[in-house]
Amino acid sequence: MGKAHILSGSGIVLAAALAGLAPGGQAQAADMLRGPYAGDQQPSRTAVADWGGIYAGVHVGASVGTADPRRFASTHRNALTASPAMPASIAATVSGMVGLRDTSATKFSYGAFIGANWQWDDVVLGIEGDYTRSDLRLRNSTTSAQTYSPAAGTEYDLRVTSTSNVRVQDWATLRARIGWSAGMFMPYITGGFALGSVRSQTSANAAWDRYSTVVLPRTYVDSGSVTSVLTRNGIAFGHAIGAGIDMQLMPGAFLRGEYLNVRFNSSTTRPQVSIHTFRVAGAVKY
Repeated sequence: MGKAHILSGSGIVLAAALAGLAPGGQAQAADMLRGPYAGDQQPSRTAVADWGGIYAGVHVGASVGTADPRRFASTHRNALTASPAMPASIAATVSGMVGLRDTSATKFSYGAFIGANWQWDDVVLGIEGDYTRSDLRLRNSTTSAQTYSPAAGTEYDLRVTSTSNVRVQDWATLRARIGWSAGMFMPYITGGFALGSVRSQTSANAAWDRYSTVVLPRTYVDSGSVTSVLTRNGIAFGHAIGAGIDMQLMPGAFLRGEYLNVRFNSSTTRPQVSIHTFRVAGAVKY
């Protein structure tokens, strides 16, 4: 009787071993060895970084500024030729000698920014304000000279100097941002409003010396000059667009690489100014 129980228990062990050798049996046997909850484990999923919250930081970079005063050439031409001091016989020639050109300069820039993000799954929306300090001096001067004879016996030596001088020392922007959370990275695009301190002056100066050529060599008769100036100092308004990528070092800090274009609109007395800034930044999140 006792022997029959022993054989029966051995038969159960043997049947379990044979079942483990059958198709699919090895996996079932492994599950039995791992425990009753082994089959409930779920595949791991990469966690989405948390970009939500308020943040602040500083930035440094290089700013390339461009000023385009060419639209004011016609204004200066009209002012010069309309002057009572301008001899009518040379007015048309002087008008054609006025030439204003766009100019550019590159300077170091630095500043600070503050913003806030709201996150929905992988989508991040935010608003950001920043301040940038630099010293962009955009100056261009050209001089055109020629000798012109409007009539027999009279000759003029003409000189026309056209100058544009624009200085931008600082500017600020207020922008919306939309980004995509890709693990520890968040690429984004941004756009909004800009204002800056812009000082500008464009001018054209026409000078002439008149000579008599009735008897050679020619003899000096008289001279004259006329100047037209447009000046505008103060706050300029415009817009800003750009793109960048944030890299999260830890839940409370991130690094950034960014390109931002700020453009200040022209007015009746101020040229259009465009600033391209390439910068890196660091920030902490609260």
